Amino acid sequence: MKVLFVCKANVGRSQMAEAYHNHLAKLRKLENKADSAGTRVFERAGLSLDKLINKVNGIENVILAMSDLGIDVSKNKLKQLSEDLLNNYDKIIVMAEPETWPEYLKNNRKVEYWQIENPKDTSLETHKKVRDKIINKINEMLG
Repeated sequence: MKVLFVCKANVGRSQMAEAYHNHLAKLRKLENKADSAGTRVFERAGLSLDKLINKVNGIENVILAMSDLGIDVSKNKLKQLSEDLLNNYDKIIVMAEPETWPEYLKNNRKVEYWQIENPKDTSLETHKKVRDKIINKINEMLG
């Protein structure tokens, strides 16, 4: 199964979800694959998280929260969501706030919404709480 995790900026929630999902799938020898994208990435698409540390608040907390688990997300690249991109996935998990969703996402029957707060501009501790919520949802999803 191919899963796409979506948040607003493709910096925090969706990056953590993609990385943990792929880590867990590899440990369990599953053929599942995940990617991530953002509803409003635009001019930052293609940049890696480590290149944005001094430009976007909170990225260092995303990197640190995942490194606690032995997962390096620093080289992950930001991707802008597009309608064409959706065709490549069996399931689309959206954590972006509904007001940021494009119409094509609202009308897609493969979409599942996870209400998980945006940790932008918050502490490392908050990032870890968000990470743990995401981990719990992925563990439930993969069984």
